[in-house]
Amino acid sequence: MNPCRAAASAAAVLAVAACGGNGDPAPQTEPPEEPPVETVAKPAAQKDGIVLVDATAGSGLESFRQENGDREKPYILESIGGGVAFLDHDGDGNLDVYFTNGSSLQGFPEGEEPRDALYAGDGAGRFEDVTAARGLGDTSWTCGVRVADLEGDGDPDLYLTAYGPNVLYRNDGERFTDVTAEAGVGDERWSTGACFLDADLDGDLDLYVANYVVFNREWLERNRRDYHGVSVYFGPNGIPGEPDVFYRNEDGKFTDVSAEVGIAEPRLHGFHAVAFDHDLDGRTDVYVANDSHPNLLWVNRPDGTFEDRAFRAGLARSAEGREQAGMGIALGDADRDGLLDLYVTNFAEDYFTLYRNDGEGFYTDVTYRVGLGRPTMASLGWSCALVDLDADADLDLFVANGHVYPQVDLFDLGTRYRQRNQIFENDGEGRFAEIDAAGGLAVKLCSRGAAFGDYDNDGDVDCVVSNLDAGPTLLRNDSRRAGSWIQLRPVAAGGNRDAIGGRVEVLAGGELHVAPIGAGGGFLGSNDPRMHFGLGAAERVEEVRVTWPGGAVEVFRDLEIGRVVRLEENSGEKRNR
Repeated sequence: MNPCRAAASAAAVLAVAACGGNGDPAPQTEPPEEPPVETVAKPAAQKDGIVLVDATAGSGLESFRQENGDREKPYILESIGGGVAFLDHDGDGNLDVYFTNGSSLQGFPEGEEPRDALYAGDGAGRFEDVTAARGLGDTSWTCGVRVADLEGDGDPDLYLTAYGPNVLYRNDGERFTDVTAEAGVGDERWSTGACFLDADLDGDLDLYVANYVVFNREWLERNRRDYHGVSVYFGPNGIPGEPDVFYRNEDGKFTDVSAEVGIAEPRLHGFHAVAFDHDLDGRTDVYVANDSHPNLLWVNRPDGTFEDRAFRAGLARSAEGREQAGMGIALGDADRDGLLDLYVTNFAEDYFTLYRNDGEGFYTDVTYRVGLGRPTMASLGWSCALVDLDADADLDLFVANGHVYPQVDLFDLGTRYRQRNQIFENDGEGRFAEIDAAGGLAVKLCSRGAAFGDYDNDGDVDCVVSNLDAGPTLLRNDSRRAGSWIQLRPVAAGGNRDAIGGRVEVLAGGELHVAPIGAGGGFLGSNDPRMHFGLGAAERVEEVRVTWPGGAVEVFRDLEIGRVVRLEENSGEKRNR
């Protein structure tokens, strides 16, 4: 057990978790171990047994296929793939699935273009393609999908990032309507990750969009790169990066205020972005994973501008000071100390990085100390999640993998193009061990996006994975539960109905569980808006403390476990921060 957790009383734990600093002064950093000494958790076989079963066949999702250009991938555009989202588009209480789709530089005959797809779930594991019936079916080269209720009407809307103009679809409860032009968010650059947040605390959702590279096909045709003696596509190094964009929401119309708020530079290779209050000051910040460049931590300042504090916070590079190839991002309290940690997936021949939150706005790369260094060196990671898969009250780690160069299979380079996904089980102390490749993990594909949610409404967290040039993988969670659970659905008053940027603290059995609200999916996607908490041996939830965007705090008491609980703002007991 974490000693901080064991020593604190319930009231003290909640008080400590609610405090934060402004990021000054910088503490002494801990030097990396040379060579790294890896601490390994107990073998997963001695624990509760996490099992994810491939439930794709017969689900209805097998009819979808993601297309991404030529099979040999001569251009970087063809290798990135797309995202996937869990959402309840029609408000029936069952999760639906949205897939983005690619295209081809050669084009397709009219009427045969790959299309994005929406599948309506029945809550029992079956999905029906309702794309056309709901006014959807985008045929552009889409990458990411971010879900948010922009009007506060209870209907989730869709924002699609793309190679080409991005697209905003408004949901009226029956159909989706393309409102990109009137909203002003159709950026024509190659966009990847995006996240919504109420940056100025005016009650509506603003938008941060991460852009990738300037794709010039004619120039790239004349350039290739050497990868271990293998000729592969050029990039991203050597290709100019695109600036990210920040849109301010003004009564449903978005204005590009990137220069005004200070994020117009630098021009890096942005891949994924998540919004959360990293320093607990009541303002939502943005963390961006950049490919082959330092990552960014845009801290939201009281004057309405953002300042990059990634270097100061310890989140820009690895412990050795190396720039990594950031792909996906996971947020969660990995060591159960009441603070949100960050996990970032990277390229092959490099480890994926776990940044421990030390408090006061600072983080430490603890990847090797917790057993996560060597197991990812041969993998190339994309989407990821810190999620309790077996309800034992600690967060496990899921990683979707797949290489970008098909040519690696021609040689013995210690890695393969198609890779299996990985799960690392948490031993309860924040150390991890990889579980066996059983069930749905045995298949080897080029996975990219992954979304997490309880699609069959049985109380545990399932997963759907998008795969490059293949159909998706639906992973049903059949793990043996080690304890109880609760799912929470915070609903805020005003325009930011999803309460994005808020925070939930659950006190159950005297132990604290914390999670951000609406931070988003691990790579180019979105997760179930219901927040799942595994509670271990706890038989009741004593208290749930919700910090709403803007800092208002409410407490909800004596909630029943084993069910979904809706938490409406202004219906709980008011508290001071």
